[in-house]
Amino acid sequence: MKDLTFVIPIRHPDNLRNRDMQVQILRKTFKSYTAQTCDNWRAVIVANPGTPLPELPQGFEVAWVDFGPNPQHELKQHDFKEALHFFLFDKGRRVWAGIKAFPDSRYFMVMDDDDLVSRDLTEFVRDNGGPNGWYLNKGYGIDPDGAFAMSIDRFHKTSGSSHIVRADLYPLPEKDDENFRKYVMTWLGAHGGITELFEDLGKPLEPLPFHGAVYMVNNPNSHSNSNSMLRQYVINKDSLLRPWTLPAKIAKLRRVDKRFKDEFLGGA
Repeated sequence: MKDLTFVIPIRHPDNLRNRDMQVQILRKTFKSYTAQTCDNWRAVIVANPGTPLPELPQGFEVAWVDFGPNPQHELKQHDFKEALHFFLFDKGRRVWAGIKAFPDSRYFMVMDDDDLVSRDLTEFVRDNGGPNGWYLNKGYGIDPDGAFAMSIDRFHKTSGSSHIVRADLYPLPEKDDENFRKYVMTWLGAHGGITELFEDLGKPLEPLPFHGAVYMVNNPNSHSNSNSMLRQYVINKDSLLRPWTLPAKIAKLRRVDKRFKDEFLGGA
């Protein structure tokens, strides 16, 4: 049994803006996973046949699905609330399929397909297993090929790659269950309210005591259409309205040096 399984849902190929770029990004993120200091991990790619994928490194598996494309994938072209509903269902059912296909793991971590992970995650889970799981209160934001990373507080409210959950706390329904759609949207598709959901269950998650992941900002293929890292977190509207906050924001910047690359980028 694996200590930790990363579940990486990939959107339908019809929802990809740039297939070549998708392969380049996945190649970088896959390298991040393979740097784990403990080798008792697995990464599960959830994808449709025909999805462009780079060569899979050791430790990776694929859960093939036949789900159709998300008809409202582009948020800006549809009513936001309705489009978000479609997005959460599409992502949630893909995560569900990944966990169902490879259930033999003590913990699961849902990942966005362009995010990076700390090389210490699996070792930490191995050495500290037993709790309900952990939420990533701290992480980094980084532009593709950026020279600086930004430390992000309340990372679990920003990134979909921010919760490690003990396997038995995912009582997965079957697809024909009347609660299937609601379950996968709430528990597997969304991320902003996960800590509160587990608290309400009496199964609270603990804060991970280190920066556990990197949120890829300004990825042109991203569903969130986010701005560049500096525009989103440093030189933003808040800094213009409250310029005295700028020094504190700048202090959260970290150079993407060898140490950072070794921890999150597989030494790239």
